[in-house]
Amino acid sequence: MKNQPQDRMKHEQAGPARGWTNEVAFARGGRKPKAGDEALRVIVLNPEIGTGSSAPVRRALLHAAIERAGDSGPTLIVTPAGFFGCSVDAEGDAHWPGNLDITALEHELADATRAWPSSLMVAVGVDVHGHDQRQWWFAGGEGRRRCEVLRASDERDATPLDARVVTHAGYTLLGFVCGEGYEWHEGQLTSALSDVDVVVVSAHVEVNRIWDREIDPGLKRWAFQRRFQLIAGYAGAALAHARGPDETYVRNCDDWFVHRGGDPFPGPRVGVPITANANIDADSESATST
Repeated sequence: MKNQPQDRMKHEQAGPARGWTNEVAFARGGRKPKAGDEALRVIVLNPEIGTGSSAPVRRALLHAAIERAGDSGPTLIVTPAGFFGCSVDAEGDAHWPGNLDITALEHELADATRAWPSSLMVAVGVDVHGHDQRQWWFAGGEGRRRCEVLRASDERDATPLDARVVTHAGYTLLGFVCGEGYEWHEGQLTSALSDVDVVVVSAHVEVNRIWDREIDPGLKRWAFQRRFQLIAGYAGAALAHARGPDETYVRNCDDWFVHRGGDPFPGPRVGVPITANANIDADSESATST
C-alpha cells in the first residue's frame, strides 16, 4: 500500500478493537517443520477494520494476543503496519490522525516487555502519520526496543536491509513495512535472503484491494503474492494486515504465510477471534478477550 496524505482524516475509530489471530510454525531456513523439528511459532494479529484504533485500545488488543500466546517456546507476534497511529474505517480506507506520541508509546511498550516471557518477540507497526511509517521490534524481558525499521519517505531513506535483521531464539528475521515487501529491489532482496529464516511483513489494509473478488487460487497476479512466491525460493514469510469480516474474499485472508518452497497463495482460512481486554476511553465501549 502506498503512503497516503496525512490529512485524509483527523480522528480515530472509537470503541474496542477486535480481530483475529492466526499462526504457523517455521523450521530453520523457513521450511515447514517435520515431526520433532524445532520451530519458531509465528502469530499474526489482524485487527478488524472499523474497530477501535486509539493507542490504549490497541495496547489492550496486543496484550490480549500476548496472553493468548503464553510461553510455549520461541514465538513471534506480528501486527499490521500502523497498528499504532493508523485508523482504518469500516470501508477499509486508512487514515492518519497524527496524534500519536511515539516517545511515550516506546517507553510504555519497552516497560511492558519486562513482564513478557523471554521466548517472545513482537514486531509492531507504528505510524506517526502517513509519510512516517515504522516497524518496532521488542523482545520479552529486555526493557528496550530491539530494532526500528523505517519505511522510506520524502524526508529520509529506508532502513538498509542489513540493519533490519533481527535474531530470536536462533532464527534470523527480516522486517518490512507494508509495500516495502514487494517494492524492494529484487536483486538486493534475494541477496539478503541467503541467511534469513523468515521475512516479516507488517502491511496496512487488505493487501488485495479488489472488491467482490472471491478467492481463486488459480489467479496469480497480486503484488504481495508474487513477492511471496519469490521469497519462498529462499526463506519463509508471514504477513499481518487489517481486514474485513468476509473470509470469502482474498483481501480478507488471514493466513498470509509461505514456507520455503511452498505455495504462497492464502486459502480461505480464518483466524481465532480476539477482542481488546481493557477499560478504555469514556466515549468507547469496554470489551473482553475471546
